[in-house]
Amino acid sequence: MVKIGRYKEACSTAVNSCYSPLICASGLCECETNNYYNSDSNTCNTFRRYKETCSTTVTSCFSPLSCASGLCECETNYYYNADYNTCNPFGRYKEHCSMSETSCYSPLSCASGLCECEPNHFYKTDPNTCNTFGRYTEPCSTDVTSCFSPLICASGVCGCETNHYYNEDDNTCNINEIGRETCSTMDPCSNNMVCVSGLCDCEYPETQYRDPNDNSCKAIGRYEEPCSTAAKSCYSPLKCASGLCKCETTQYYKGDDNTCNTFGRYKEPCSTAVSSCYSPLICASGLCECNTTHYYNADYNTCNKLGSYKEPCSTSVSSCSSPLTCVSGLCDCDTTQYYNEDDNTCNTRTKYNERCSTQLSCYNKLVCVSGRCDCESPGEQYHDPIDNSCKASKQFYGVML
Repeated sequence: MVKIGRYKEACSTAVNSCYSPLICASGLCECETNNYYNSDSNTCNTFRRYKETCSTTVTSCFSPLSCASGLCECETNYYYNADYNTCNPFGRYKEHCSMSETSCYSPLSCASGLCECEPNHFYKTDPNTCNTFGRYTEPCSTDVTSCFSPLICASGVCGCETNHYYNEDDNTCNINEIGRETCSTMDPCSNNMVCVSGLCDCEYPETQYRDPNDNSCKAIGRYEEPCSTAAKSCYSPLKCASGLCKCETTQYYKGDDNTCNTFGRYKEPCSTAVSSCYSPLICASGLCECNTTHYYNADYNTCNKLGSYKEPCSTSVSSCSSPLTCVSGLCDCDTTQYYNEDDNTCNTRTKYNERCSTQLSCYNKLVCVSGRCDCESPGEQYHDPIDNSCKASKQFYGVML
């Protein structure tokens, strides 16, 4: 007579050698996958999911959740991501975040996939605060950009750049024309300037600008040409940034028609002639897409690698390599199929007495015996076609009893 095994005791897969509901796995009596053992009641119970009730006496929650106050939760300073069934650390300033959950440390919030301050606020590392941008003549900090554009922080107060004055009607900083030199035929202009109506000006104002820093005339800049932030020194629609004429940070330059165009988001039209999509997207067939081996995650605005067999996945998007699908948070084949790692395919499981090649290729608790799906112990079990399962024969029960 075969000894019936209890939890974690040795067993044999050749016969039913474990007390119900245990099964024999890797030579030991265990619960089925996704179940945990409760010794008090000698039962196998399904691991609990997020916010479901749990027991602190055993590991009763799906990893990485833990049981806290009777509910499956993430650890402190972590938030739960339902798409991936993961616990992720709260994001700090400029770190990636999810817009579908509260995923940033307070007072930050998730904007365009990054932890940021609310609009019209700036971030200060010490002491981890979001502060309102300063207006004209309000106090500011030179450590960070702490004034409303176009103001800058000078001597601890928000103001305009040198040679500019503030216009409170439209909140702009304008070039101070008062600094222009007067001139006459007896008192000509210096540098390469000419006398126009008694004031020194550029000889070709259509293609030149006056740089108040050295009071000289310079050519208006084209894309990537030098410029000055002290004057309108770039051809429209370009702006002067870091000493060069460029488009806004959210735009790319198109040389064919001298335009600045907004970077394309996911599935928006794009041009393969230039980098015209927000990173990490690329332009493929005229649309902003991820690489073929990646999928797009809208919460984080990222391109993530498609999952392989048994890797974590998201049920909200197609996040597994074909032909796999996302099942219970893992990339797997459909329930009616099994995975063949040799050729990365999902093949239909075979039924009782049908041909098979491996143990995985048979339905339910059937096993592959001599190339056909059969019960694990044919002499002690019979196949029930109603539910396609193997059950102990009455004759065998009589011997055991």
